[in-house]
Parts: sequence; C-alpha cells; structure tokens
Amino acid sequence: MTAEHLAAIALKTGRPKDYARLLQFIESGILDTNRLDSILSQHGLLAKWEQFGQRIFGDDK
Repeated sequence: MTAEHLAAIALKTGRPKDYARLLQFIESGILDTNRLDSILSQHGLLAKWEQFGQRIFGDDK
C-alpha cells in the first residue's frame, strides 16, 4: 500500500489523528501529488481534500 493510498484512507476516515497523519505525510514530502490526485479523484475525495487544505493551510493545498 502506498503513502498516497494511506493518505486517501486517512482523509476519508477524517478523525483528528488521521488529519495529523496527513500533515505528517505532507511535511515529509513523501506524497506524489499526481498519484494522490488520481486516487482522490477515483474515490470522490477531491472536495474533501480541498476542504482539508483550506482548514489547515488557509488555501487550496
């Protein structure tokens, strides 16, 4: 299982500890953004990813 799949699962689950894991993935630079976007799109999670970025970073990350 890739980091991108784990990130998608964490985003879908949405618990505070899952959001903390997402931040760890982002800070580590391990995520392939093209692969992540593809996975999020396949699972209908792009809007949730945008909401996460707005909440955490105040922008569209």
